[in-house]
Amino acid sequence: MRLTKTRIWAYISGDPRLFAFEHQIFNSVLFFGAMASFPLPIINLFMGYGPELVLYTTVFCLFCCTAFYYSRIRNKFKSVVFPITVVLVVLMAIIWIYNGGTVGGAQYFYFPVALVIAVISKGKQRVVLLSLFLSVSLSMIVLEYLYPEIIHDSYNSRLSRYSNVAVSFIYSVLSTSMVAVIVMRRYVSEREKNHKLLLNILPPSVAVELNQYGKTKPVSYELATVMFADFVDFTKIAEQLDHNSLLAELDNSFSFFDSITKKYNLEKIKTIGDSYMVCSGLPVVNRTNPIDCALAALEIKHFIEEQKRKCACHFTGIRIGIHSGPLIAGVIGSLKFSYDVFGDTVNTASRIESTGISREINVSEKTYLLIKDFFECEHRGLVALKGKKECSVYILKGIKPELSVKGEGLVPNKDFFRELESVFGQTRYTSIQ
Repeated sequence: MRLTKTRIWAYISGDPRLFAFEHQIFNSVLFFGAMASFPLPIINLFMGYGPELVLYTTVFCLFCCTAFYYSRIRNKFKSVVFPITVVLVVLMAIIWIYNGGTVGGAQYFYFPVALVIAVISKGKQRVVLLSLFLSVSLSMIVLEYLYPEIIHDSYNSRLSRYSNVAVSFIYSVLSTSMVAVIVMRRYVSEREKNHKLLLNILPPSVAVELNQYGKTKPVSYELATVMFADFVDFTKIAEQLDHNSLLAELDNSFSFFDSITKKYNLEKIKTIGDSYMVCSGLPVVNRTNPIDCALAALEIKHFIEEQKRKCACHFTGIRIGIHSGPLIAGVIGSLKFSYDVFGDTVNTASRIESTGISREINVSEKTYLLIKDFFECEHRGLVALKGKKECSVYILKGIKPELSVKGEGLVPNKDFFRELESVFGQTRYTSIQ
């Protein structure tokens, strides 16, 4: 049913991919104006109203149909919106005279017209049209007050006059409500789209803060874990593949990484070329973040190995670097928002990855000390990091056999979670148990 309504709306107002919102409003108002005024000449003739009113309603119906044809069918909105609006204002002045003025309820038609002008026009055009509309409206009131004899009363009874006033009032309310509902639905739809877009760029709590205050404050974290991952020999592979194939394989791999990031409550920070960067322990603080990152790294490494074994991609392996420590996180930039992290922890994680052993998960000594009760690691030795002194680096091999399913070291078992809960209290895992 909703699909049918959407198609009907698109047929009347125009495809939203091709027609601007104000253009759609204009088309809708013209269509419903034509539909509502179509039976009026017959009704006026049947009710015995004067020929002027019958002629006016006929002209108004033809006007709406003609305007709809040029705006919707011929797609001449920009060139016809100004002259059509001017003609509409003139027709409103005529109906004031031949519909009994304020006594006949002509003033009610001015509210939806004013609203439509405010919605469909922009900038100087809006100022000119609204000024013209206001001038004509005030002029008609003054003219009726000074020269009441020019106002034609086409009604043959008091009942017919008030019936017309009621119809005018109802038509005005319905027209105004229709435009207001369309505008509000579009506003709510766009607001939801913007919020979803923000959630794709920023963490939920940061997005909410940005929506409420227009800016966010940087936050310091005493302990977070940063992970960098990039593909082995990516430059050579990129030279051999065409652009479409390369992007398809990157998209497939990064999409899987995204699912793992979500599974272990990590926060994706950015991708730069073939490099994938995530953090754990922010923006929601938790003490299990080194373990979260280690589990995610094992699944990512296993995925690439399986893809290579099945010959499903050209990537031969992945190199991962992990380090834990304090950092600062916040939103930077004004043109394109970006949630980023800063500090020595980030730089160290990047250096460990870039100097790490290919096809392995390289972790710093600090991270090793935080995860050693749950994972098997091998000491690689002291490694010289660019711009830093030598530091101990370990190779993460897998989960301890007694804490993994079938002792394979990849998937944590119930004992893993019991141990985790005994050490850290309430665990944060919700999707992997």
